[in-house]
Amino acid sequence: MTETLRRNPGVILLLEISGPLLKKAGASGSEFVDQLCASGFDGFEVHEHRFLPMLAAESYN
Repeated sequence: MTETLRRNPGVILLLEISGPLLKKAGASGSEFVDQLCASGFDGFEVHEHRFLPMLAAESYN
């Protein structure tokens, strides 16, 4: 995945983060968001009728 993202610097990701499913997989929302940010991504939360800037990683636990 890292190599795919490196070769496609203009990629746009649309992701849904599920805290309970990440926990079941042995990860957390904050770890996931930290990794996205470390890879150079930023993001927005999709809410009804608006987009909001992504919060700090620790907000996604």
